[in-house]
Amino acid sequence: MVRTVISDIDEKNLGLTYVHDHLIVRKAEYNSLPARILLDDVVKTLEEVRRFKKFGGQTIVDVQPFGAGRDIEALKYISEESGVKIIASTGLHKLDFYRENFWSLKAEVDEITEVFIDEIVNGAYAFDEKDPFKKRTNIKAGIIKIATDNNGLTDYYQKIFKAAAKAHRQTGVSIITHTELSTFGTDQAAFLIDNGVEPNSIIISHMDKRLNIENIIKLAKIGVFLEFDCIARYKYHGDNEEILIIKRMVEEGFVDRIVMGMDSTRERFLSYGGNCGLTYIIEKFIPKMKMLGIKEKEIKKILIYNPESALRIRRIGSEL
Repeated sequence: MVRTVISDIDEKNLGLTYVHDHLIVRKAEYNSLPARILLDDVVKTLEEVRRFKKFGGQTIVDVQPFGAGRDIEALKYISEESGVKIIASTGLHKLDFYRENFWSLKAEVDEITEVFIDEIVNGAYAFDEKDPFKKRTNIKAGIIKIATDNNGLTDYYQKIFKAAAKAHRQTGVSIITHTELSTFGTDQAAFLIDNGVEPNSIIISHMDKRLNIENIIKLAKIGVFLEFDCIARYKYHGDNEEILIIKRMVEEGFVDRIVMGMDSTRERFLSYGGNCGLTYIIEKFIPKMKMLGIKEKEIKKILIYNPESALRIRRIGSEL
């Protein structure tokens, strides 16, 4: 089972899935988001998502968490209007995305855990420009998003990771993380596992920003999922370099550890005047993968079957 913004569904019904993306990101008084990542026009985002559907896309995980510009009501509307299944996130992003007095800085582990669980079980908070706790909805989150920055697992981030692990143990939903330029992914995985999270319920994102195959394979051996989204991001590397790393992962026997997304921003959505579009993986990247020797069955594994496992709710606790 997976939990979308509309209903719970069988994970076998996910289809082609982007495991790490952003559809709506809004500015608020309590967040601190750069303009380049804002996606605040529902009409434009809907246009982009409809195009994704037209080209065969079926599911998107929106990983904008609590207080970081998430608009879960808009996500439900976009899902209903486009026919694309959307999984929303609870959780907390890196500190840079919040103002210095944000609630989580002083909150205790159990307070944070309670918010995460409540958003999964009962319904997430609606977007409000002034108060992230102002209004509740009955739209439920289906994954927990957490992050570290260049400082790694500081005391603050350990608090957030402990809360995420506790919420996972109660609800069984998966945890997806942000790594800053591929750093601290192994530390993140080890900390979560030490706190009772199954490796199969952990997705470590952005491990392809720096193409260090030894680090990537080391993390894959732990049994977590690695999310790759440095696609059409040429300031880091080209698509061919990305594909050759994926091919190496396939050759080493780790094709079942890879999932993908576009990690979209305002600069990437065509509907906002961006440079590649939500359909880039389907239209451009998959043909390049095939040209460089990655087989159709391996592509389906990465984009369809691995997400089924990575996003499946494992009923570890009793909350669901």
